[in-house]
Amino acid sequence: MKKLMTIILALLSMAATACADNDKIISQEQLPAAAKEFIADHFAQNKILVVKLDNDLFSKDYEVLFEDRTTIKFDKDGKWTEIECKMSAVPNEAVPVQILEYVAKNYPDALIKQIDRDRKGY
Repeated sequence: MKKLMTIILALLSMAATACADNDKIISQEQLPAAAKEFIADHFAQNKILVVKLDNDLFSKDYEVLFEDRTTIKFDKDGKWTEIECKMSAVPNEAVPVQILEYVAKNYPDALIKQIDRDRKGY
């Protein structure tokens, strides 16, 4: 029984290692339509350096890195999940109005540099 558990743990470890390194460089044209539209609407002036596809065992997502070090992550459907702007602010059009109003009221001099979202909220 102990030997069987050791074999199972070794196989699980190998599977986890194989799944951990599934990043693949792809072209911008291979992004989902929603992601391409979002980039065109909000980041058209930025030059894309790299587009990566992360194809894990249970999920697929995309990461776009721009020349100005802005990074956007998209889910498998092309909906953004994270925007991180290192040199500028996240475009106001990409931020929900309630968040913009809250930040303007409580932190009038602040810029939104990063925003994340998932199924539960922002």
